Amino acid sequence: MDGAISIGRNIGNAPMDDNRWKRFIYEIEGAVLLAGGKVYATATGEGEWEGVAEDNAVVTFGNVREIAALKGHLRFLAQDFDQDAIALVLGQSELVGA
Repeated sequence: MDGAISIGRNIGNAPMDDNRWKRFIYEIEGAVLLAGGKVYATATGEGEWEGVAEDNAVVTFGNVREIAALKGHLRFLAQDFDQDAIALVLGQSELVGA
C-alpha cells in the first residue's frame, strides 16, 4: 500500500524544539520501515491545524504491508509527541503517462 503521512510541529499553539521535531520526523520514517514499507521522500513546509499556523512534514511511502502495525505506530507516536492526531492517506499509486 502506498501513501503519505502528515505531521505538525506544534504542541498546543507553540512549536516543539528543533531536536524533538527532527526526532519526530525520524520516528515517522521509522514507523514506515517497521511496517515493511519504503520511504520515498520527506518534505517540510507550512501547514495549519485548527486555525493555527505551524510547520509540517509529509512523508511519502510505498509498499507498506502491515497497515495495522503502521497505524499502531502512528497512534503511539501521536501520544509520545503530544499530538492530537497524525494524518494518514492510503491508496494505490498510479502512473499517468504523457
